[in-house]
Amino acid sequence: MTIPKSIISTLFITLVVISCSKTPKINDEFRNTVISKINLHQDTLLVFNQFLDQLDSKNKTFGEYYIKTHRDIQDSCDKVLAAKYEPEHFVYNNHTPEDFDFLHKITVESLNNYHKKLDIDTSKIYMIEWVTNSSPDIKRYLNQKYGLGIFISEDQPQDAAKE
Repeated sequence: MTIPKSIISTLFITLVVISCSKTPKINDEFRNTVISKINLHQDTLLVFNQFLDQLDSKNKTFGEYYIKTHRDIQDSCDKVLAAKYEPEHFVYNNHTPEDFDFLHKITVESLNNYHKKLDIDTSKIYMIEWVTNSSPDIKRYLNQKYGLGIFISEDQPQDAAKE
């Protein structure tokens, strides 16, 4: 019994499409080593993976995103506020409510601009932040992979928390 050429070519094309559709994404390591292993509700997992897909499409790792939004933008906004004061007095100055309002305003504006640049859907960012902040596994990954030094309260001895 011989198989017609059309069936063979259809099977070949199907195999090629299937094998090509599994192109590695930049956040696959993070998905496979962390996200897949933490216990997230199905809806939350879907939102997190959609967010990672958005980052994948911009060739940004979750770690690069985290560093930009939690370190770089915050540090640059702090420097803008610091420019208002003499350098040696900024750290010791009692900041006014207006200072905090100004810092909040420029930080939110900077984050919004960054999200626009990446074309990130910000409607669920609060969920990404909540998962990141509440997951010691994500924080450990970011610390190990990017050397961030994020505080992980779950890693502290219980006696130290009581002091």
